[in-house]
Parts: sequence; C-alpha cells; structure tokens
Amino acid sequence: MKISAPSDIPASQSPARLSHGFSLIEVTIAMGVVSFALIALFGLLPTGLTTFRSSIDRSVASQIAQNIISQARQTDFSSLSSLATPAGSPKKFTENGDETTDATKTIYVAKVDVETQVTLPAATAVQNTSMAKIRVRVANSPSGSEAVITSNSTTSVVQDFSAFIPKM
Repeated sequence: MKISAPSDIPASQSPARLSHGFSLIEVTIAMGVVSFALIALFGLLPTGLTTFRSSIDRSVASQIAQNIISQARQTDFSSLSSLATPAGSPKKFTENGDETTDATKTIYVAKVDVETQVTLPAATAVQNTSMAKIRVRVANSPSGSEAVITSNSTTSVVQDFSAFIPKM
C-alpha cells in the first residue's frame, strides 16, 4: 500500500470537497417537502375529529335506545304507554348515556313514543292489538331541549330506533 503525500491528492478530492454535508438548496427542498406533508396532515385533523365525535354520538345513542327498549320489554304490556315521554319533557342523559335530571349535565335527549295498536308492514290496514311499537329518537342537545326532536322532523336526530313488543 502506497502512502501518498498531501501533494498527491487531486484538487477535486481536497478535504474541503470531501465533506459529507447537505447544501443549502437540498435542505430547503427537503423542508418544503416536509412542510407540504405536515400541512396535508393538519388539514385532515378536523375531518377526523368530526368523524370521531359522530361515532361517539351514534354509540351513546344506541346504548340509550337499547336501555329504553330493554326496559319496555320488561314492562307489563298493559302499562307500556306509561313509558312514552310527555310533550315538552324528554328523557335527559349525560355524555355516558346515564339518565339524569340535572340540566347542566344533559348532553342527549330521548323522546319515546308508544303505539299500542300497530299495523304491521305486511298487513293491509289490519291493526294488531297484541303488539306495541316503541319508537325512540335520540338527539345531541346540550341545552336539554326537546325542540331538536319534533314529531315530524329528524333534522338533528342522532338515531331513530323502533322495536315491536309482543303481548305475553
């Protein structure tokens, strides 16, 4: 192996040229690419949060409706109509789906309608008196107002559930 003197190294490979750093242009282009990617990711955050909140609303609404329908199934058929919510006073629930009377903790409201004489979908105008229909409409209403659940509107209803309860 031949040891070369500093004078034998060509000028194109001098120690100043052999440094392994990045040029200013390379760094600027890399920062531009990273910035573009970060802006795109931050742009997706609101959409992700909206989807996440909607998912929570649907999950809690399902839990509330399931509890009300389960309670209806355990209620005597002759007293099912007592489960219906009177106009202007919906059932109020917390963010976890627990029933509450405290208006400051109300996040969801539920309106329950009970039909004791039901026309089944396949029947032609024959009312069935041995079956009741429970309709539960759940809405996100931090104010606790039933105004978000009107009898004909489903504009802000998170979910609308129905169940048939047979007379036993």
